[in-house]
Amino acid sequence: MIAHPSVLVRGKPRPAKRYGQSLIHLLAAATALFVSNALAQSPVLNEQLQTKISLTFKNLDCTEAFKILSEKTEVNFAVDAGVKGAVTLYLTDVEAGKALEIITGMTNNAYVIKDGIVRVMTGDDYIRETGRSFQSRSAMLSYALKHIPSNEAIAAIGQLGLLTAGGKVSTDPRTNGLIVWDTPEAQERVSRVLELLDKAAMVEAIPLANCSVESVLTTLQALVGNLARIDADPQSNRLIVSGSPEGIQEIRKYLGAKDVPPALETEFIALKHAWSDTLLAVFQDYLTPGAGQAALLNGGRDLSLTEVSGRLPFLRGLVQQLDVLPDQVLIEVKILQVSFGGTESIGINWDVLEKKLDDLTIQGRFPVLPKDAPGQISSGVIASAGDLEDEGYNVLIEALSTYGETEIVSLPRLLVTTGREAQIHVGSTEPYVSVETQLTQGIVQNYERVTTIDVGVKLRVLPTIHPNGLISMVIEPEVSSVSRFFETPGGSSIPVVDQSTLLTEVTVNSGDHVILGGLMETEKRKTERGVPILRSIPLLKYIFGSTQTIEGKTELVIVIRPRIVSPEKGSDIETETEW
Repeated sequence: MIAHPSVLVRGKPRPAKRYGQSLIHLLAAATALFVSNALAQSPVLNEQLQTKISLTFKNLDCTEAFKILSEKTEVNFAVDAGVKGAVTLYLTDVEAGKALEIITGMTNNAYVIKDGIVRVMTGDDYIRETGRSFQSRSAMLSYALKHIPSNEAIAAIGQLGLLTAGGKVSTDPRTNGLIVWDTPEAQERVSRVLELLDKAAMVEAIPLANCSVESVLTTLQALVGNLARIDADPQSNRLIVSGSPEGIQEIRKYLGAKDVPPALETEFIALKHAWSDTLLAVFQDYLTPGAGQAALLNGGRDLSLTEVSGRLPFLRGLVQQLDVLPDQVLIEVKILQVSFGGTESIGINWDVLEKKLDDLTIQGRFPVLPKDAPGQISSGVIASAGDLEDEGYNVLIEALSTYGETEIVSLPRLLVTTGREAQIHVGSTEPYVSVETQLTQGIVQNYERVTTIDVGVKLRVLPTIHPNGLISMVIEPEVSSVSRFFETPGGSSIPVVDQSTLLTEVTVNSGDHVILGGLMETEKRKTERGVPILRSIPLLKYIFGSTQTIEGKTELVIVIRPRIVSPEKGSDIETETEW
């Protein structure tokens, strides 16, 4: 038998897509279940009988002709004793399988293929063995395909050598079907193969929980080969797999051993300094997502750490870097008040003052709303004075005294951690009463509520120490006072507070001074004079005493000096030079 050669497709077969190749691999594994052993050998024999040869015979005995075919194609032939006939041929560049068909047809002989051997017999013997004539052995059948493209089915039939030498196959593009012309045996093989091929491939999305799709994609593609197609979706960390159940099973088997939670270790670390929740949150940003955990114990003195074993050395080193006391900033403040004689004063002329003080440098200005002039904007000032020691500070006091009486209102000092806000309040807490009405069981009841409000001078400073030793400060001073009270219809007395505020940010060296000026307000002071005791008696006080109201303006000057204090170096704040 000619080993089922595919003289069916003219020219070189088109390469199948990956989808078709995967099905061909499945088909090759299942072929032994229903196809003879000759089918497994057919690809080689198929190639041999497709060899192009040229023959010139003149009245040559057919047995000699079969001998020459065997020699040219290296295919084994077995010729029965009853085979007779002579042939005259002039063939050029024809396939060997086609020449075999022509010789057997001219001599009324036949052939079958078994175990890779072409057996030639008489036509009568062929009828006795098969029950039909050799000439009527072929038939045409059509096959409708649902899932596999027709060109891939043709490629599979050609690669497996399912057709005989005279078999042919063509495609019907209108219906995605196949038309096959061949023997019933070949038709049966094609039918069974197409039944396996024409099935929808399985498609699954496999999410990965503990490893990335990039880390397993190359290994999986080499593992399953053409049994399945694998695409990676890095955003969702999923594998999109399409192919045979066997291929998908192999993928899941591999991932079952690969995509497992990493080995975790837990240890407890004693901290030198108590950690805050904020510092713990910074540390947790470096843990493995979904695996690493950290918690504070013993009031923040101990750290419980659970992490992938390979990352523990790095995290131990990070703990050592974070487990230090942060540098602190000593904020020393002088709040000065300059009082002017009348209400017409425009305040301190900082441009003139800058020329008087060599170390004074104006860095910026800001708007200030005076309380006695609604809608009018004057200008405050931000200045730096370098390292203003005692002598320079006295010069500043003298310069301010030329504008009015200068006095020190307060000298607060605060020690604050870098990145934390410091607040200073110099003034008073003013109470006021508000009346609230509540209806209880049909009875109206009035309640007095006492509320307080802070007025005076408030100062908020947020310092940040930079690696180069500079200090950035967000400074927000506020000057406020109660100017009057607003009486509500319900009897409540609500204070009206006038205030001037400033928000600025400066960067200075440790020990330098920042001066804020221009925060002005108008004040009224009452002065009582007269004869002691008698001026306190009603009616007589108008004879023996007098009251004088003096109005004037004041300007607050705030001098801020930040200094870096390192707890690790044990800095002694008290021994620092006063200023």
